Amino acid sequence: MLQLVEANQHYGMDADWEWETLLPASGFQLDPTDKQQHFISVHHQIFCLNTLRKLYMNPGWEDDIKKQDRAHHCLNVLRQAVLCNGDTTLEPSHLELHSDGKEVAAASGMDVLHICRNWEELKTLPLSKDDSIIIHHSSAS
Repeated sequence: MLQLVEANQHYGMDADWEWETLLPASGFQLDPTDKQQHFISVHHQIFCLNTLRKLYMNPGWEDDIKKQDRAHHCLNVLRQAVLCNGDTTLEPSHLELHSDGKEVAAASGMDVLHICRNWEELKTLPLSKDDSIIIHHSSAS
């Protein structure tokens, strides 16, 4: 699906309520007899983006040790997501003036057509083993 990623005012640094609408209330169980919860990776990735946003906006949100552990975990989750789902869309650049006075090429990624999954469909995936979706399971090797 082609999707235009537009620059807009949504999901800003102070938009707690908008970020919360992107996340499901909880995980789900593949087997009703097993208490282990599962999460779809995209929801974990959104959770991590939101967590990093909160850590940046609210420096006293968590103690320093927990903050470092949480930030490290989330950066690794997002690094993995980018490496697994690398978007090869070409983004036009513009010149940007840095604080050292040098002009460098920079890209925003906004107002560019990207090939994306349908987010509306991802938000409504059936979340039980009995429903007809394919859930990719990976195993450590």
